[in-house]
Amino acid sequence: MRKTLGTIALFLELITGTANAEMLPITLLKVTDGDTIKALVNGEKESIRLLDIDCYETSKNPRAIWQGEYYHLSVGQVMQKGEYSKQRLKDLLGKRKDLKLEWNKRDRYRRILGRVYLDDRNINDYMLSSGGCEKYVERKK
Repeated sequence: MRKTLGTIALFLELITGTANAEMLPITLLKVTDGDTIKALVNGEKESIRLLDIDCYETSKNPRAIWQGEYYHLSVGQVMQKGEYSKQRLKDLLGKRKDLKLEWNKRDRYRRILGRVYLDDRNINDYMLSSGGCEKYVERKK
């Protein structure tokens, strides 16, 4: 009965995107960039956006242009910092596949927003302190 209730609660959280206080085991599939990974979450392939941080973009896109203007950098510098942060995340995670996710919610792109942990290390905090990322700032349109 307890297992069934847990499964139902998890299912409701997946549908509604509400916060999950528990740590979910996830399997890393790919580092997309400095603040986004692909992983298996409950057997499903998901995109996970690291909550509260904003790593620089790796390609010229509207966000990269905005970052350049906001942080007074050229788009080339933004992309260089983006490649740096992506490599930092790859170096940190290495071949490790076993991570934990503290689920917060889904964003408008249906990505999971959350905190990812390797052992007891908060990856979000590590990326913020290691360079190539900033505290997340909502882009004004």
